[in-house]
Amino acid sequence: MDLLSAEVPYTAGRWIVEFAISLGILAAMIMLGIAVPARWIMKEQPAEALHHE
Repeated sequence: MDLLSAEVPYTAGRWIVEFAISLGILAAMIMLGIAVPARWIMKEQPAEALHHE
């Protein structure tokens, strides 16, 4: 909450830092959202996958 206080002036540098942090968090969430299920699927045997379908 200190980043949102009125004591710190809102400058272009502050905007760039906040944008970079937000973009980094979003990228990490996307990568985890794709990588974790993909690992689960790669560990499953093809015969088991066909059986589940």
